[in-house]
Amino acid sequence: PDALNAETLEDVQSLIHAQTVTTGYVYEKFGVCVSADKGLELTAQYSEPRAGKLPTESLGVATLEKREDCVLLIERYQKPTADFPKGKLEIVAGGKLLYAGELPYQNAERGERKFPFVKQDCLRLPASFFGVSVVDRLIPVQRAYNAVRNRKHEFLNRLSMGVLTVEDGSVDTDELIEEGLLPGKVLVYRQGGKAPEMLEIGGFPAELAEEEAWLEKEFSLISGVSDLVQNSTPTRVTSATGLQLLLSQDEKRLSATLGSMNSAIREVAKQILRLYKQFAGTARLMTLTGENKKTQVHYFNALELDVNDLQFEMQSVSTPEERKSTVLALFESGLLTEENGKISAENRRRILETFGFTAYENTQDISSLHVAKAGEENLEMRCSDVAVDEYDDHEVHLLEHTRYVLSSEFKKAKNKEALKARYVEHMQQHKNKKDKAQGSV
Repeated sequence: PDALNAETLEDVQSLIHAQTVTTGYVYEKFGVCVSADKGLELTAQYSEPRAGKLPTESLGVATLEKREDCVLLIERYQKPTADFPKGKLEIVAGGKLLYAGELPYQNAERGERKFPFVKQDCLRLPASFFGVSVVDRLIPVQRAYNAVRNRKHEFLNRLSMGVLTVEDGSVDTDELIEEGLLPGKVLVYRQGGKAPEMLEIGGFPAELAEEEAWLEKEFSLISGVSDLVQNSTPTRVTSATGLQLLLSQDEKRLSATLGSMNSAIREVAKQILRLYKQFAGTARLMTLTGENKKTQVHYFNALELDVNDLQFEMQSVSTPEERKSTVLALFESGLLTEENGKISAENRRRILETFGFTAYENTQDISSLHVAKAGEENLEMRCSDVAVDEYDDHEVHLLEHTRYVLSSEFKKAKNKEALKARYVEHMQQHKNKKDKAQGSV
């Protein structure tokens, strides 16, 4: 970036992206033959723990493949300005200009252009473009922990081997240093001199053990790796509520990193949809997986995509076990049953789906099949009329058709009035057949 004190990409005016590629890649993408740079290898850059180093010194290099046809590809991106309303992009490699023009992607809001990058930080630093990782914070703790362990082993070695004190001139110190105190060794000392004796070292200092335990605890607190993550249960915690609180604490320790990841994923999704809006064309085929695990193929038009007011709903970050516990609690409190005390077919299907028994539901009840059939009819009725079958579960079909008519997708339809009349007529046929079946019974 042009400013290392910028915290986000929005604060950066220009950005340089450099990578090592092959000459064949340059010719394939740009149609220009360039000469290979000597001394270059096909590499990939990755961030390393800085431990106080400058941001420019925090990049590591991993060699992917040793090749001689490599060249340094440099891309310089510039934000839209008064002189360049659509931004500016310059690409050079091997001493040749490959591209010079506007930013090619309309990946910003309202069809504007910006950098085709998303910045993701593990831990953001104030007034710094490059963030830090958890490993950066762990390095000082790891060094202190290693120092304590070294002192501990030195003390244990001294305690096991001992320190011998001798009077000057009473023994042959050179021989004693070379051979040591071997088992069964006869130690001869000068007559009238003081016999050699072992120096009293004392017990193991309690401060070393306390410091070691504290550093281990601090290591776990910073990294977010507790006993639960290591597949072991704390001895003093036995209740499910206590274990759940410990799990929540582990998640909160990494909340800053998780928030940055979620923000980056959302921004990537927005840019991908805006690129579909720009390049999808008039007919694009896409395969989707619906709610009932059924694969469907759809054609869509780029003009139908409306990504300017794109919003993301809050998704639950609970684990499958937590969702199961929540469903059981709701069932015990009676919130999933109807007035007659029975569970509806839709709630039963969703409960089984939560517990992972969707296949069991399909073998015991065909309500899910009627839901899938109603969903297919919703798509077909956007183009033509659909007849009502005698074997349809009219109550389920009416519910699914009503849900679709009230959805935001239906409100954005071009021929909404004609489509509404078609749905009303189809739903009226379901009601008539339902009343007829009830009257015959």
